[in-house]
Amino acid sequence: MLKVKGKFGLVILNFCLNMDHALRTIDCVAIGEILVDMISKEYVDSLDGATEFSLKVGGSPANMAGNLARLGRRVEFIGTVGDDGAGKLIRSELSKVGVDLQYLSTDVRPSSLILVTKSHNLPAFSAYRSADVQIVTDQFAKLNFAQVRLLHTTAFGLSKEPARSSILNAAKEARALGVQLSIDANYAKKIWPDRQEAQSIIEHYLSLGALAKFSEVDFERLYDRKVVDPEEVGRELLTKGASLVCLTLGEAGAYIFTADTSHHIPSRKLNVVDTTGAGDAFWAGFLHGWLSDEKDLEKCGLTGRRLAEMKLTTHGPLPNRINLVSD
Repeated sequence: MLKVKGKFGLVILNFCLNMDHALRTIDCVAIGEILVDMISKEYVDSLDGATEFSLKVGGSPANMAGNLARLGRRVEFIGTVGDDGAGKLIRSELSKVGVDLQYLSTDVRPSSLILVTKSHNLPAFSAYRSADVQIVTDQFAKLNFAQVRLLHTTAFGLSKEPARSSILNAAKEARALGVQLSIDANYAKKIWPDRQEAQSIIEHYLSLGALAKFSEVDFERLYDRKVVDPEEVGRELLTKGASLVCLTLGEAGAYIFTADTSHHIPSRKLNVVDTTGAGDAFWAGFLHGWLSDEKDLEKCGLTGRRLAEMKLTTHGPLPNRINLVSD
């Protein structure tokens, strides 16, 4: 470990850190589920009440990657789609916003599909998974992790093999080369029925020093208990090895915890159009702020809130280019 003494030592340390950032020209590599969302056109509480659907490109890491690219970040995406119309649509839509797809593979299996309800609250969904789980180690062969600042994935992406082992191996390699890991713990039992296994795998990823985003619902689903005290939950997740925990609580806002600091980001009253993808927008905004200044975590949270508010009040995707100012 590098030891720093005196003002001169701090100058040298800052110089080394700046040089490292300058060499890391890829802001984020996102890995995991990429698919097509069929979203109900009506506001309904369950899928059996929906009669019409609109088709959108989805998958949490894909949404997050697209939003980071909209904010001007250089983003690579690693995942798998089918050799079908849905796969072509996915490639087209992510390319439009500037996501680099050189590591996106095509498989003989069909592209994955999720049916989702349009909702003012928590959307209901049914997943039909196929190509998205076919992430293999060969897809990482030409990627130089020494050029990467962030590697991001999700609980959904880690839920099935061969994607799980491929992502975990990539995370270990990336971490050894100084890459900061990130995870959206978007756990759902219908995606990952073995809760105990999910806890073990997700906590292993946290132990690599990840930046971790949990929604209140994610935590309750994964640990089968309510969030009563946000700070207690944040500290618990930090003890599992996360370097930062962001706990989002809907109308109660978001909490950001590290070993040394905590911040509360209050929510603001909005005319909510749709909640689908709002969590992905929040984390993209947060990571955008982190890439700009990883020390000012409150500002990162405010930037996340601003992008989430844009998504909550927008029909369909956000604009292809966003000049985001936190407030």
